[in-house]
Amino acid sequence: VIGGRIIQNDSRKEEMSGAERYLLFTSVLTVTEATAGDGGEYMCHARNRAGSAEDKIGVHVLENGFIHLECADGNTTDAMLGTRHKIVCSMSAYPEQVELAWFKDGHRVDRSDSNFLIESHGLRLDILNV
Repeated sequence: VIGGRIIQNDSRKEEMSGAERYLLFTSVLTVTEATAGDGGEYMCHARNRAGSAEDKIGVHVLENGFIHLECADGNTTDAMLGTRHKIVCSMSAYPEQVELAWFKDGHRVDRSDSNFLIESHGLRLDILNV
């Protein structure tokens, strides 16, 4: 317990056999109810009689969520009359629960409209007949 919060370090050992015999350890550090002060550089360090090894990871504690959305073709794309055209966007967000919707000229594109197909969790809009 650190600062009244539970800090948990779980370790697991597995024996591996075959041409080489060795032990595989897995260690998980869990910080419950993270605060801004928990952000920083963490290091996992291991040693035995053969030597030592370590790896580091930076942790950013987000006080507020974020969302970033970007369409693959930028702000403008060209479509040939009478063809199928795809518009693809990529998104990153935290928290990950995001409601995605497409709009055309200020009006929401209805999933039941037969001229449109919304796929890939809402990130791709297919215009079936431009």
